[in-house]
Amino acid sequence: MQAHGWNILWEQSRDREDIDIQGSILTYGLSGITNTMKRQGLKETSSSYINLLPIHVSGLNLMLPKKRIHCVLDWTEQELTAHDKNILLGVRNFNGKKLLVFDTAMMVVPKDHPKRSHYLNQRRYQKLIVFDSGKWGLVCERTDEEIIISKTDVLWRKSFKKHSWLAGVLPKQNCSLIDVDRFYAKARHYSHDD
Repeated sequence: MQAHGWNILWEQSRDREDIDIQGSILTYGLSGITNTMKRQGLKETSSSYINLLPIHVSGLNLMLPKKRIHCVLDWTEQELTAHDKNILLGVRNFNGKKLLVFDTAMMVVPKDHPKRSHYLNQRRYQKLIVFDSGKWGLVCERTDEEIIISKTDVLWRKSFKKHSWLAGVLPKQNCSLIDVDRFYAKARHYSHDD
């Protein structure tokens, strides 16, 4: 079974401070991974469990922290004011506010990945995930039912030199956990939209 949630992100990586993937085998013991809660960027809670929403983007399995999601909407591109930046799909009205809509696949599939165009051609967005009371959102093909996992099941990252949007991986679920704050900061940086 191929590890679609995180395999493509590192199979070409030479940065040993990140996660190293060989096929579908995760190599442990690298400097970029820790099983402790020293993770920065995600809000710490007293609970030892996290509610996550599985999403699917261009054949990748990703997870979002449920408590950060404002709502999930059906996606229609016609509602957008087009934008010329490739990360920022456009802007749409959401409850009288400007909602920035970002292309998830453009953010998570590395620019230097040899199969990038293949993964980007698989985009068939159907859902819009809205964050921060309607300030911004990202798109995906579909969502699955919410799951609850133990924080100890996440291999948390310590280094953010590459793929800064990545909070960690969930090997049992075969997916990557998105750091919502870092994703938004990186997307805004690339889009240069004010």
